[in-house]
Amino acid sequence: MKVNIQYSIELDEIPGKVREFLLEVAQKSQSIEAGIRYAISLMDDNMSIDEQLKRIDEVRREMADVDHILLDCYEILHGYQKTLVSLREPPALPAQAPNSKIDSGFPAATAKGFDMNDAMEALRGTKTQKHNETNNQAEFIRKQFDEHMNFMKEAKQNDETRNEEIEEG
Repeated sequence: MKVNIQYSIELDEIPGKVREFLLEVAQKSQSIEAGIRYAISLMDDNMSIDEQLKRIDEVRREMADVDHILLDCYEILHGYQKTLVSLREPPALPAQAPNSKIDSGFPAATAKGFDMNDAMEALRGTKTQKHNETNNQAEFIRKQFDEHMNFMKEAKQNDETRNEEIEEG
């Protein structure tokens, strides 16, 4: 069973890692070629069909392994290329009037540059707002829990009263 794994390396190490994978593919390709030649020799020697089928299946599986490694190499290099392009291009800023606010509450970049004090104030305001929202949600959940517990307490009392009435009756 094939599984995907993930680990971190430095960006500049990616081409070397892909090269290692390609060297592995080259070795496996030699093994595949030898396997195909062996399957041909089995046919030439009129060996059992079962043995021929077994060898062909082994070669096929080795080729599938190579294909998986090549796909991994392709995807890694494609992601690497996209990262390099994104690092070369400066991030696009939305076109807005100077000193205007963007939707998140952070000040937009102006012709003078980015005002860090405004950004910090906006961040504090966003943090306070999120804190208040979280507190409101927690209070709502607490109230629902209390109501549920009161309901359960009343239900238990009602059940006990009914049980007493049944036992007396």
